[in-house]
Amino acid sequence: MTHSSPDSLKYRALQFSICIALFSLSILFVNPDASAQKDVKFQWHIKRESTPQPLTAEQLEEIERLESQGYSGGERALATSMITRYDEARCYNGFNLYLSAYAPAASLIDMHGKVLHQWTYDKSVQGALLADASDDQKWHMAHVYPNGDIIVLQHLQGLLKLDKDSNVLWARTPGLVHHDMDVRDDGSIFVLTRNATVRLSMSENYPILDDTITQLDAQGEVVRVVSILDCMENAGEYGLLAEARGNLKSDRGDILHTNTIEVLDGSISARVPAFKKGRILLSCRSINTILVVDLDQEKVVWKMKGSFTYQHDPSVLDNGNLLIFDNNRRGGKSTVIEFDPATGMERWVYRGTEADPFFSFQNGRCDRLPNGNTLIVESIFGRVFEVTPDKEIVWEFWNPERSGEDGEYIARVYECLRLPVDYFGAWLDTGMSKN
Repeated sequence: MTHSSPDSLKYRALQFSICIALFSLSILFVNPDASAQKDVKFQWHIKRESTPQPLTAEQLEEIERLESQGYSGGERALATSMITRYDEARCYNGFNLYLSAYAPAASLIDMHGKVLHQWTYDKSVQGALLADASDDQKWHMAHVYPNGDIIVLQHLQGLLKLDKDSNVLWARTPGLVHHDMDVRDDGSIFVLTRNATVRLSMSENYPILDDTITQLDAQGEVVRVVSILDCMENAGEYGLLAEARGNLKSDRGDILHTNTIEVLDGSISARVPAFKKGRILLSCRSINTILVVDLDQEKVVWKMKGSFTYQHDPSVLDNGNLLIFDNNRRGGKSTVIEFDPATGMERWVYRGTEADPFFSFQNGRCDRLPNGNTLIVESIFGRVFEVTPDKEIVWEFWNPERSGEDGEYIARVYECLRLPVDYFGAWLDTGMSKN
């Protein structure tokens, strides 16, 4: 056995420090999924009608190149162009809260596309203070309260709580927050965070992004932080760890790319014991896997792979099944899948058609509505649509934010939530009759 001298250990530690510093810069300037290039103001995509289907590998590569560029000439189209389909009798009618890559803002619209309210704040979150934002800042997720308060996740920056008039209530930076959060009824917040580090169990000299789960209290103060890689190691999930290790170079160290977090309510634990109340459902895109972790044990207690790849937004349905957005990035056609978590059997699948193609190689969300319809966010094409159980589109929204000489670029939509018409109090003036 050979022993390293103190000088060599110091030199190796210096190498690690340099790696970490360089990698921290790389996630801001290189990683396209981090979407943090300093010269980007908006994220745009060629509109559907000007893009042939299916997309070729070369087209996908060009799309990613285009999305690394800013188009500062963005402007809002007429509101009447937002809604292109609306079957009122078959929709779950309510209000729609959507977040666009056009700006750090959250907009509330009715089913006809009328803007009812907007929250906005053009600063980035820096510690407990707010400093000037670079052009690329955007809100990925939002949780709105009935009184109009809103918590937003500003990608790779922090969390911001505003009142209904967009006044700042608090701002927190509990690490590099990213992708998703879950705000509970007691006010606690569970958010995905990450840090760039050299982790010897994954690589001796190549830095990685260590995805973590951060729990905060109602005031945004950190309660605990749990590493997802630790949860895998503690469970002996060596196959998943090896798969993650294989992404060191191809994904620039973003070896898990965790993109969804949901706190389980225990409603299906009798049938699937791993889904106990308080445990965490995760989606790890880069290893095509969804997980359940126990935060107290810091351990993976359930995992599943399926037909889905590069997936987003798994959620537990009232009927005990799971709903998931299957990006199918390499296949060029996305799907939304409802499946039984106990058996993996698919119960319902929505795919696009020749007339209504459906594909988002990044982002994407899906929500089962109370009437059984499904709301789907086709992020990169700036489109949101509602489909019936029979897979008929009954509502369709296109982001009105357009750019380019002929409006050929459309800003992506990160999230759209359907809220019931009685969700908000008297502060919201909808223009609807109160009789």
